[in-house]
Amino acid sequence: MKLPPRLSFVGFIIFGCILPCSGQKFSLGTCPGLNSFTLKVFTIDTIQNIPWREIARTKSIVQKDWKCVKYDFLAHVDKQKYAFSIEGITKGGGFGRASGELTVVNPDGLTTGSGTYFKMDITYGQKPITINYYIVRTNSVNTYLTLYACENYLFGKIESAIVLVAPELSDEGTAAAIIALNQYGIDRSELKFTYTSECL
Repeated sequence: MKLPPRLSFVGFIIFGCILPCSGQKFSLGTCPGLNSFTLKVFTIDTIQNIPWREIARTKSIVQKDWKCVKYDFLAHVDKQKYAFSIEGITKGGGFGRASGELTVVNPDGLTTGSGTYFKMDITYGQKPITINYYIVRTNSVNTYLTLYACENYLFGKIESAIVLVAPELSDEGTAAAIIALNQYGIDRSELKFTYTSECL
């Protein structure tokens, strides 16, 4: 049976988005201009040796139902490449783990600055995933990182956001890290809060 043109078009959009958008935020429109925020020269090597807690994120193709998620970064090419691991507890109470490599990319060929973004190559099962995260906000002592990625796809955009905090960050700092995503139209209702009091 042949579908009406309108239904065929809708079916095409849905089918075309199933694989690349699975577990991620898809909406109509185009990606905004992206440029990492820095009040100061961002010292990239300070991200290592911190037990980063993922307190909030948009939908994730990797950790759809994980909680108590932690990131660990370890430099293996100074200020340019970092091996990292992601660990969390799955919905069934099991242990979830993914790993990958973070490359510091700057259009001007520098290792720090407002153009810097993180190219994250994530390995989860047999599916490699690459996402370019821009630094939406950080503070003067680098105890939180609010990251945002966006990719135009078909007639819309695929977005991903992560809020990482250091254990000693205050409640005010945590709130600032989350609110920073508002500039990209992502509010609390669209975030999954993955590190709650039960994780402490």
